[in-house]
Amino acid sequence: MKTTLIPVRRETGGLWDIAGDLEDVFDSVTEAIPRAAVREGLWHPTMDIYDLPQELLIELELPGVDIKDVKLTVRENHLIVEGNRRLPEHRKEQDRFFAERLFGAFHRVVHLPAETNPEKVEARFHEGLLVIRMPKSARAGGKLIEIRKE
Repeated sequence: MKTTLIPVRRETGGLWDIAGDLEDVFDSVTEAIPRAAVREGLWHPTMDIYDLPQELLIELELPGVDIKDVKLTVRENHLIVEGNRRLPEHRKEQDRFFAERLFGAFHRVVHLPAETNPEKVEARFHEGLLVIRMPKSARAGGKLIEIRKE
């Protein structure tokens, strides 16, 4: 009796196998993103901005950033935050096995409402959180314009 090997088509689990394959593709792409972002300086700290009655309150998360590496500027109607999160000296890029944290330069620009007062900006840094308080100027009140009949 002669034995013949016949290729057999593997039955798939339907959509679950396709989803797994797509996940593998996306995982391979996203693993490269942190390295590319670091090289290109594409990361930026997350921030929240609160429009309070008396001030704008801006909070930026800067874990692992030395405050000496942060520059805060108000220019015209823009708040500019620039800085650098450095890879710790005892770590080397080529030694990384897995990376999610991003390092390198960052740059954020926030368009400010005209009624903020850049002369009275206060900034404090504590435990990786930069808190910026920008007092508001008095808003121009309305004025009733009298219309005269001619």
